[in-house]
Amino acid sequence: LVPIGRIATYEVCLAVNAAVPVRNPAEYAAAVRADPSVGNVAVPAPGSNAQFVAHAIGQHYGLKLVPVPYRGAAPALPELAGGQIKAAVMPCDAFRAFVQQGRVRVIGIAGDKRSARLPDVPAMQEFGITIPGTNNFIAAYAPKSMDARAVAALADATREMFKSAAWVERINGTGQFAAYASPEEVVQHTRRASAFWAEQVKSSGYVAE
Repeated sequence: LVPIGRIATYEVCLAVNAAVPVRNPAEYAAAVRADPSVGNVAVPAPGSNAQFVAHAIGQHYGLKLVPVPYRGAAPALPELAGGQIKAAVMPCDAFRAFVQQGRVRVIGIAGDKRSARLPDVPAMQEFGITIPGTNNFIAAYAPKSMDARAVAALADATREMFKSAAWVERINGTGQFAAYASPEEVVQHTRRASAFWAEQVKSSGYVAE
């Protein structure tokens, strides 16, 4: 595949059932030490980056967080809200409805800065947990065999889309952030992301089933 352009970025969050009395990653780590069952963490799929975000959090605090893979966020969130599982790592927007209902509390954003959408939620870097937030992105790609002129035309069209306020608003409405990047920048982002996640996969001992 060859990149055409980045379309969007998205944020990943750590959240807990509202009955768990913690409000940041450090308090969460203390809760896990007091009750290891709090360290069972719902993730949307086995081998997802959410699983390795949980690993990075646990590694920072010297804890073994146990990933509990679901088939996507949809089946996991009702169990988080209902208290069958106490914590979850998912794309931040997935928690929105349950946060509004007061059944789930978001306590940390994977990255080095707070979110404009969740300004009261601390970034994990504030607690010394290094997880580059810019690693989470969605890009458009074409087959490597595609004619170079066609790839260039698609890249130009993708860049032009971001001049449309309606298009940008439509992407932002999905819970992601419209964020164009050129094909060359996508290659650079991919290299950085791959290096970081490869390290997490290796240190976690994860083996694909």
